[in-house]
Amino acid sequence: MKIDRPIGKVDSSVPSAGAAHARKPDDTAPKPSSTQVQLSPQMQMLEGKMSLGSSSTFDAQKVLDIQAAINEGRFQVNAGNVADILIVSVQELIRSNPSDGQG
Repeated sequence: MKIDRPIGKVDSSVPSAGAAHARKPDDTAPKPSSTQVQLSPQMQMLEGKMSLGSSSTFDAQKVLDIQAAINEGRFQVNAGNVADILIVSVQELIRSNPSDGQG
């Protein structure tokens, strides 16, 4: 919906929403602090499984083929296969940490 004319009066004493972005930053603004983050052992394990290390290979041609299939409308997802693979992955995670989440 397009509005061609303003509705009602505009109070020019109230700064617009964009006015906050137009201000110059002042020296009194708080400086960002450095924060250290440590990953849990479970997240470290997931990160290791998801990384493209020496055990995984990257097939650029396969990616290009899938991209072309998506663009051409030929790519089909088999939801059953995706669900099966997801279940197997979760079962492997549960087996690798049997004490997590059970108590």
